[in-house]
Amino acid sequence: MATEIERKYLVHKHLLPNLDVYKCDTIIQGYLSINPELTVRVRIKNDRAYLTFKGPRQGFSRTEIEFPVDLAVAEDLISSFQLTLLSKKRYTIPFKEIFIELDVFEQKFEGLILAEIEMRSEKQAIELPEWIAEDVSLKEEYYNVNLIKS
Repeated sequence: MATEIERKYLVHKHLLPNLDVYKCDTIIQGYLSINPELTVRVRIKNDRAYLTFKGPRQGFSRTEIEFPVDLAVAEDLISSFQLTLLSKKRYTIPFKEIFIELDVFEQKFEGLILAEIEMRSEKQAIELPEWIAEDVSLKEEYYNVNLIKS
């Protein structure tokens, strides 16, 4: 079983590096299930689509299984079930021995920027750049599934 171990942070926007130099993906996603015991997400990332199943959170960890689906299937799921969508630009920023995924939210959540770091273990020690602010990893209001509900 695949386990996702992730930390999430707010950022000091005025200290962010120039994002134009980093890889950027456009992400649109919606949820087929928002049950905390089993969240099911459909995501379109650039021109590819994925279904993701996530189990309940335990600390910073949770089971995550993701697999690619045909783009037309993802679009059909979104339209058939009239999913509320969340859109964002995701920048991948290398820093020391980690990669930071910086999500710059659009539309309803314009102005919200979150940094996510996937970890090898919950106890992994990492150094963070100066533009990382408050750790919101356990604050449910910053989970994408909860943002989409607000």
